[in-house]
Amino acid sequence: QEMCTEFEVTAVLRDEVYAETELVSIFCGEIVNKQSTSQLIRELSMRHPLPNLSHLKRVKRTEAQLFVILKECSGDLCVQEDQLHKLEQEVQRDPNLSLGLGRLSVARVPKTKPITRKQYEECLKYWPTHYHEDKRLERALKGSLFSGEELKCIQHHMTDVMDMLKANLHREGKASTVIVSSLMVDPLTDQVLARVCVEHERRNVLKHAVMMCIDKVAQCQRGGQQGMEHKQQQQLQPLQQSRDNTGLIKEGTVTPSSTPDHRDSSLDIGASLPKRPKRDHQYLCTGYDLYTSKEPCVMCAMALLHSRIGRVFYSSCDAFAGGISSNYKIHTHQS
Repeated sequence: QEMCTEFEVTAVLRDEVYAETELVSIFCGEIVNKQSTSQLIRELSMRHPLPNLSHLKRVKRTEAQLFVILKECSGDLCVQEDQLHKLEQEVQRDPNLSLGLGRLSVARVPKTKPITRKQYEECLKYWPTHYHEDKRLERALKGSLFSGEELKCIQHHMTDVMDMLKANLHREGKASTVIVSSLMVDPLTDQVLARVCVEHERRNVLKHAVMMCIDKVAQCQRGGQQGMEHKQQQQLQPLQQSRDNTGLIKEGTVTPSSTPDHRDSSLDIGASLPKRPKRDHQYLCTGYDLYTSKEPCVMCAMALLHSRIGRVFYSSCDAFAGGISSNYKIHTHQS
């Protein structure tokens, strides 16, 4: 089948970004003496703080009236009516409140703080709300998160991933074969650190393209599963240093200043690639970009999270096991 050669980048954001405005009930009162507004706010803030509604402004102004939030309310309509009656008696007995307040009522207000400008504008229909715009989030929603040059770079690497996949699909020749191709890239230098294209096998659940990319990055930092196997082998039979006429380390050799280059038919880390700028305290995939033909599964998504990946780009979703957009959105959880 012909594969897509043009990619549209769509951000995978937490569900709250797209949520509709949820409303709760509060008791409010009309301010009849506008000169007492500051005193009313101080008095109500001490008596009835709003810990669950701190995103709301205490006062709402209309063309001809002012309203102030008295307190939160709970329960069904009958309970609210009973609470409202008790609150009216409390206000009448207290001159600090009764002199400035008029009719009391129940109003509906936004339950949570708005995250996007669209949510903010919806909240304003009910009650004034505090809002600080996240410009990066707004750009992501509008599809303008990346510059033209960044989009060209993303397009280039995704095309590389899909070309790898296409070549291996033709080689395998089996429609039922699940083959995934992945690239690990350092965005600071646009350097490809790992290149993997493998068939996902049931008998080896860890042999996923994403897991192998992470492992290869770990090898570059003198870690990883294959790196550990190599160290054990090196203790039994040390390899001799060898270089070809270009000065590059030959395959299957090791030097004190380089990591072993374990190559196989599906995986390639360029030992001849230019050195990237050193990062202080580099840990696995911190700040790196992953490009992959298929949405990482839950296992791979969690591994990417723990390896501190910077960004993940993928071509197709995995409705059954996907851990980024299809099922769990693991990257959006706080813990």
